[in-house]
Amino acid sequence: MEINFNTKSLLIKALFCFIFLGVNNQIGYTQKTTKEEKRLLKKARKELAKENYTEAKSKYEALLKINPKNDLYNFETGISYYFSDIERTKSVGYFETALENSKNDTIPELLYYLAKAYHLNYQFNESQQASENFKKFIVTSSRPGRTLLKETDKNILLNNNGLEFSENKDNNIKINNLGDAINTVDREYAPVYREDDNVILFTSRRKDSKGKNAKDLLPYEDIYVGKRLDETNWEMLKDKNELAKFLPSQYNTSKHDAGIIYSADGVTLYTYKKDILWKSEYKDGKWSELEKLSKNINDSKFNVPSISITEDGKTMFFVATKKDGIGGKDIYTSTLDASGNWNEPEILGTEVNTPEDEDAPFLSLDGKTLYFSSKGHKGIGGYDVFKSELIDGKPSTAINMGLPLNSPFDDIYLVINKENEIGFFSSNRDGGKGGMDIYSFDLSCPNIENTEIRGIVYNKTDQIPLEAKIALNDAETGKDIITKNSLGTNGKFLLVAPPEKKYNLSIEATGFQKQSIAINIPKQCEFYPLFIELALEKEDVDGKIKQTLTARNSFFNRDLAIPDNQDVFSIEKEIPFVKLDNDKDYESDKLLMAFTRGIDTANT
Repeated sequence: MEINFNTKSLLIKALFCFIFLGVNNQIGYTQKTTKEEKRLLKKARKELAKENYTEAKSKYEALLKINPKNDLYNFETGISYYFSDIERTKSVGYFETALENSKNDTIPELLYYLAKAYHLNYQFNESQQASENFKKFIVTSSRPGRTLLKETDKNILLNNNGLEFSENKDNNIKINNLGDAINTVDREYAPVYREDDNVILFTSRRKDSKGKNAKDLLPYEDIYVGKRLDETNWEMLKDKNELAKFLPSQYNTSKHDAGIIYSADGVTLYTYKKDILWKSEYKDGKWSELEKLSKNINDSKFNVPSISITEDGKTMFFVATKKDGIGGKDIYTSTLDASGNWNEPEILGTEVNTPEDEDAPFLSLDGKTLYFSSKGHKGIGGYDVFKSELIDGKPSTAINMGLPLNSPFDDIYLVINKENEIGFFSSNRDGGKGGMDIYSFDLSCPNIENTEIRGIVYNKTDQIPLEAKIALNDAETGKDIITKNSLGTNGKFLLVAPPEKKYNLSIEATGFQKQSIAINIPKQCEFYPLFIELALEKEDVDGKIKQTLTARNSFFNRDLAIPDNQDVFSIEKEIPFVKLDNDKDYESDKLLMAFTRGIDTANT
């Protein structure tokens, strides 16, 4: 299930030389060194070649204490940070110092990695410039050179995307690392959320894994369970009886084991082990033994580390690498037949899949939105999280979920609650505890403290504005919030109160009995005025005077909802919307009322 987040390749073992078969390389270090420095440098390079970055950093830092401006030491120190699991953006300072102190006119290696490091540090303009400078040294007559040019052009494209997404960053989105109780210096990823229990299953490659190390020298994957204590604190579940509520017995083995997803009703758990998918059913108070899914899903040529299931359990989205694929890992779908078997899978179209990798599909509970991660769509860097709306079961064009949910690093394995607002994902972004961490996110925006309720009161029969006492009362507490009088000259009033609350609004006008209505003011992330049109009317019904109050409520962002050419329907002629000399809101209020009358409102 593990993805290859950092492509370290043979660069380190070959001491930074492999990629520059495609570069006009003019670098050369001629500084004299002492015997002590040579021994320390040899040890530092040995640790770097073995990818022991913590040890490498320590030894390179010791070298820099001896010679802080040495361009070679700074460059290789930057490399040890750039390829490590944590603090990767610290490489920027070392690369910059190496470039400043170089004895050569041109150092393509530094430009290459400086561009990469700037990108990780959100310095998109600086990364653009370093990439353009680096391109001058690429020898395009060779195949490695052409490959390197393609990679560099993509880096430039990612920087352009980064600048665009930075301009549209949603500062209301909250991103939080789950902290030391869940995340470690090792890798944590692929959260599985049980919302009703405040529990997440997740996968980690920790040193306490049951098995020995895998072929990549990292511990095998195991499944762990964390429980939320409050908004910010978590704990690991270790009690066997507690764990048995969420997992079958023998859920971890000596090889790779990963939790993937629960069914919507929580009684089926899908897991990954032995390179195939399994499931367990919760019956009679316990989980059944794991059983393999059918061959249509677990075909040997498939790669299925990630799946998502519809609420009715009849449609599956999963990841596979196949000959009929669009490229790399793709997302497929399969449906359950009448016999309970999975049908032959179908690949999703190019709205979702690209020539590069797609992974980690997650379907919203209502079945309308497919979330997934991709390296091939318009992104910022690495894996980005996207969403595609499903219309009649067909995906629409994928939309990048933007900053700060995405980053120049890998952002993947998003799961979200039934309201499509709060969830979890994995990222190796800077500032984490280890190679991959689990983060929570909250797409719901913070509510503003107060909002304006603008309105007008008038006599519906003769179209005359009314002076009336307007009182707003908290429907839950019964507390009076605010009382104001509407103006007799134009019937307008202005109230200020907190949004996202239920109120009772009372109107008391001369010649009319006091009357009340219930109103529900919606949540507001950004300020926009609300508008209420109140029309009082008396009529004779079978010899009895009947009083009627008609209310039209408009709750919307005027700037987004009303186009520039909105017809105001000659609103002045419909009701006495009188313009006073000091009424700066006259035109705005006309638009609000016109738009209110142009929509079908249920609150009338």
